[in-house]
Amino acid sequence: MGAVGFSNLCLAGYIACVVVLNLIAYLISAFYRRKFGLPVLQAGFLVAICSFILFEVVLAASGSPQARGLLPVAAVIVGSAASAFNALRLYSVMNKARK
Repeated sequence: MGAVGFSNLCLAGYIACVVVLNLIAYLISAFYRRKFGLPVLQAGFLVAICSFILFEVVLAASGSPQARGLLPVAAVIVGSAASAFNALRLYSVMNKARK
């Protein structure tokens, strides 16, 4: 395994961890929606998960970093923005539920 293969493996592992964290946040938001009836956005977590999975697929399909193109960069940006926005939104809803 060369340096590019190892870096792709590390990147894939990192993105897989981000997908798992988004899945946990999605489950937390589903709990707050069901238990307390609070308006929690869940679609953003699904968008983030799907875009990160798209990045994983493109990463696995392309052997070299030069062959990736613009699609994985856009997928990571969209996934990061959706994840950050919904995480902040979930945090504010969780603070309102405690008060």
